[in-house]
Amino acid sequence: AISLSGRDGRLLKCSRTDPRLGNVGTVESVEISLLEGFMSSGWVPVISPIGCSLDDSDDTVFNINADTAAGSIANAVSADLTMFMTDVPGVLDGPGGNLYPSLTSEQIDGLKASGVITGGM
Repeated sequence: AISLSGRDGRLLKCSRTDPRLGNVGTVESVEISLLEGFMSSGWVPVISPIGCSLDDSDDTVFNINADTAAGSIANAVSADLTMFMTDVPGVLDGPGGNLYPSLTSEQIDGLKASGVITGGM
């Protein structure tokens, strides 16, 4: 594995999400050539969700929601699978319910609609 931040090689370029939130960013683009170089050499990039400005002359550092950063990166590299590590067991089918071993985006949408998945981090 190789540890990177979204600022390395201007990997994650962001816009400011909401000025009231300070330096919270929304990923607008992912510089995949840096990732492709590491992955083609057998390295697994582990990326901290810190980004840079869209403007190359602006050195603002942005904090990015880790889940959305991971989704943006996975989409940019056309990943077949995205894995999240967490300190909770995972998504349950209700209070005290059964653990889902994996979920499709359609299942996630259904669980949100039914109220099983609510809130944020």
